[in-house]
Amino acid sequence: MTSTSRPARRGRLKLTTWLGLRDALIGALAGVVEYAAAQVPRAQRSPAKAVHEFRKSVRRARSLLRLIRDFVPSGDYTRIDRDLRDALGGASGLRDADVLLGTLRGLVVSPPELPAARAASRLLRAQLAALRSRKAAPRVLRSGAAKLRGVVDQLSAALPTALSDERLARGLSRLFRRAERALERAREEREEDAIHDWRKRVKEVRYALELLTPPTDAGKLPLHQLAADLAEQLGEITDLIILARFLRAAEKELAPVSAAGLVQSIHREVQRRFTPAARIGVKLHRDPPKALAREAIAAARGPAPRLASPGPLVSPGPSASPLASPRPSASPAPDSPSDAQG
Repeated sequence: MTSTSRPARRGRLKLTTWLGLRDALIGALAGVVEYAAAQVPRAQRSPAKAVHEFRKSVRRARSLLRLIRDFVPSGDYTRIDRDLRDALGGASGLRDADVLLGTLRGLVVSPPELPAARAASRLLRAQLAALRSRKAAPRVLRSGAAKLRGVVDQLSAALPTALSDERLARGLSRLFRRAERALERAREEREEDAIHDWRKRVKEVRYALELLTPPTDAGKLPLHQLAADLAEQLGEITDLIILARFLRAAEKELAPVSAAGLVQSIHREVQRRFTPAARIGVKLHRDPPKALAREAIAAARGPAPRLASPGPLVSPGPSASPLASPRPSASPAPDSPSDAQG
């Protein structure tokens, strides 16, 4: 696997600013892919944590790919995205049981709903025990990591030599637009599927902004924190939605106990939490998508350094970009169709 940077801290997307934009994007993908692969040996001692980190890393990789889809030929984009999607594979099922158990424990349950909550807790604990006894996490993550092995080289071969901030801004603008439309649908319908889809679109924006984090905390914009806060709130809401779906699907396993009352309570909690989350969403989209994208990329460049003598920050080259800044010295570095799947 070709890598141009060390694995990102805690699997986060990060541009290596002294590289040209092309190499920095490849390096960002390499960082999260390597971090995902590093979860395979960790799955033996901490399966739930390893699966969670693996899934987040692959989702970050998919968000990066969507950000730069204008740079990548359609056939290459489809193949890389398919490999990333396939890498998630069975990891979702492993993670859900653990998350749902935690979500269930965090609910404030009324006395009439206690029997259903206890029955659901027993069922989820049994599912977790079965998964752990089969050592499913290491096996599933090994399979997923194998599907990731070629994606960095595929992207390296597919990316053109010359990239520009303008086209990157176009990709970010598209992600903002998708999230804004998903917010509008969620506010209009207030249904589970619409809220879940909105969460996916917000995560894409959050991870793109994570990639474009300014070099200093002082350079961060309100939208960086808004996107992070919104993604966290929507994550908790989505966990409740998935728990309600689990309870409905497990009707036979929970019998003779009925979970209908508990499901209704969860639905009310989803609606209660949705209102403040929607307010944050409105704040996030205070400006048109193009303006937000330009603002985020300008912040990612950081303030222009003062030079002793006038001159270019980066030697002219095919991948030079305004996002690139000088390599640190040794002493103190048109819209595409929307994707069908999240």
